[in-house]
Amino acid sequence: MTPPKILVIEDESIIHIEIEQKLQKLGYYVSKITDLKDDTIQKICEANPTLVLLGSYLLQSKKNAEIADVIQKKLNIPVLYLTSDSKDKKLDQYDKTCILNNYDDKELYTTIEIAIHQQQFKVRTQQERRKWLTAINSMGSAVIITDVHGKIEVINSMAETLTGWYQSEALAINVEEVLKIIDSHTGEKNRLFGSTGNGDR
Repeated sequence: MTPPKILVIEDESIIHIEIEQKLQKLGYYVSKITDLKDDTIQKICEANPTLVLLGSYLLQSKKNAEIADVIQKKLNIPVLYLTSDSKDKKLDQYDKTCILNNYDDKELYTTIEIAIHQQQFKVRTQQERRKWLTAINSMGSAVIITDVHGKIEVINSMAETLTGWYQSEALAINVEEVLKIIDSHTGEKNRLFGSTGNGDR
């Protein structure tokens, strides 16, 4: 089985050597980049790492922080941040997960494995959702899916045609605003839910 590949982005050589030795001892394959530059995303794509370990000092630059977000959100690669301070304000600002320089091997391994498995679960969930949405959109019937409060989460193309609402407009709107059911005998509007979700009954 191929070991997970950890890409370390850190320009402080002493810290890089220490973390590289720890990672290799834990059975990870380690590659490195010394700084975030314009071609960083391309290099990361070529390296195809399982996880990126980034020196938190790099977040002092807004551009670097944006690159870190691209790594996580566009490339679907988890990012952990190497810091000497567990109360690093830069990390609070971006709501990231830290790895302390003085982590022991067990803590380091646990933190990395949790991040990898969380990302794998997220990717699998996204893939299943895409398959599910494709199936719903291919149906010949109108389908509207709501949460327990009646707020719309999914509306397929047939339902868009039926209601006149596009999904981008209908998301999080109460279904009773989008789909109006009229009783053919009384002419009154039928309630789909006992509550509109706004407190009225």
